[in-house]
Amino acid sequence: MNRLTRSWPGLLRIPVRLAGHCSSLALAIVLLGVLFYFGRSLKYDLARVAEMPERSIIYDRHKNELGRLHGAHRYIVDLKEVSPNFIKALFAREDKDFHRHFGVDPRGVGRAIYQNIKRKEFAQGASTLTMQLARNAFNLPREGSKLNQLDRKLLELTLALRIEARYRKDEILQHYMNLIFWGGSIHGVEAASRAYLEKS
Repeated sequence: MNRLTRSWPGLLRIPVRLAGHCSSLALAIVLLGVLFYFGRSLKYDLARVAEMPERSIIYDRHKNELGRLHGAHRYIVDLKEVSPNFIKALFAREDKDFHRHFGVDPRGVGRAIYQNIKRKEFAQGASTLTMQLARNAFNLPREGSKLNQLDRKLLELTLALRIEARYRKDEILQHYMNLIFWGGSIHGVEAASRAYLEKS
């Protein structure tokens, strides 16, 4: 056996060790990032997710509604009052794995990362309903540079994990139905139904 043949096992150890060190470094960076964003998310009070400010309603002496004062145009509804067909359509369009994930859809995140790299732009965000709820509950900025969008998305992700740990799935869905922004000053599915479809 010549010297070159004997040294192959030793030469193969170098790339394997290098790959191991790179993997360890990448894992450490990811863990530090998770800790950083989790720490930032602790500044947000999760009780705010359940706060649903409505416009003040003015009634006459016969309890007839005269009007509403300025503010969020919202009518609070119980989840049981929302059409099951609307909920199915919402899941199909926005978050088909809502009942199976923990606030973040790992497959959706992987798909979005792949598409964003492929397109060389921040086109897909893989937001779950819980992440959208976090964005709306805490008024996280929607616009900005790609770096700002990535920062917001990572903060949404950690807030979604905290929301899922605190609230049941049906509570998250009900808060989403009452909080989500539909344009103008309209918030919540009931206000949107009345404004756009003229029915409850």
